[in-house]
Amino acid sequence: MQQQQAAPEVAQMMMPPEQPALQQQQTAMPTPTPSPTNLVKKKSPGRRHMAWKGMGKVESVDPPLGRPADDKHTLVTMVIDRSGSMASMGSEVVGGCNAYLDECRAGDAEDDSRTTVIFTTFDNTCECPYDGVTLATMPAVTDAELRPRGSTALYDAIGLAMVRTARYLQGLDHSPSVVFFVLTDGKENSSRGWTKRTVTEQITRLQAEPYNWSFYFAAANQDALAEGHSIGMHQDQCITYKSSSKAVSSAWKAQAKAQYRGKKGGCKGYTPEERAECME
Repeated sequence: MQQQQAAPEVAQMMMPPEQPALQQQQTAMPTPTPSPTNLVKKKSPGRRHMAWKGMGKVESVDPPLGRPADDKHTLVTMVIDRSGSMASMGSEVVGGCNAYLDECRAGDAEDDSRTTVIFTTFDNTCECPYDGVTLATMPAVTDAELRPRGSTALYDAIGLAMVRTARYLQGLDHSPSVVFFVLTDGKENSSRGWTKRTVTEQITRLQAEPYNWSFYFAAANQDALAEGHSIGMHQDQCITYKSSSKAVSSAWKAQAKAQYRGKKGGCKGYTPEERAECME
């Protein structure tokens, strides 16, 4: 299997030219000046870790076109909230995440297919612990990678993840299916570059022909159907879960089931039963 090479040193995203360069503040660190040195790389076996401490000017999201489709390859981009309020979910955020990834592995084994993962976490800082990693060799997500902290830069996290997804696709000679999953428990409150308008424009574009990315949105403490739809996502692929450890576990399970149905050519949306379980 082909594994994407390390990403460029400076992550860039799309911002109106009159806006200042986006800067994210790392926990317990001063806000840095955007430069190539702001990209901190930590290497360990089987993974790539990219921690963005500052952002340059914004650029558009440009997935390639005209490459042959490969229905045996799925790219899953995960955008997972680790803001302070996620502490109410307990260990099930990490446990549910790993159970979800195990379900994806089982699906690959059953279908003789393969999955690549771009795993983004966010509070007021956006990080990418696993950037274009083959799921079969990806280690378990750890408590440290999802430990709650900080505020909620939801739009910046979605925007950054879309840019990184497009860049990964540019390095392939084929076109995989793209699944883009966001899990959060709060509303946007600290993005500095991406806005609701710019996120919505890109999601609306990428969800349609010729790209056909599948966007999913799971959220607590809000009407996820309304919030997800307000940024361009299909309502049947948005789900509200109760702010509890049991419910967030159910949200992970619902995502695995909906994603697998879509992979098999069935309904991509969440079922009424899955929605009910997420509110128990």
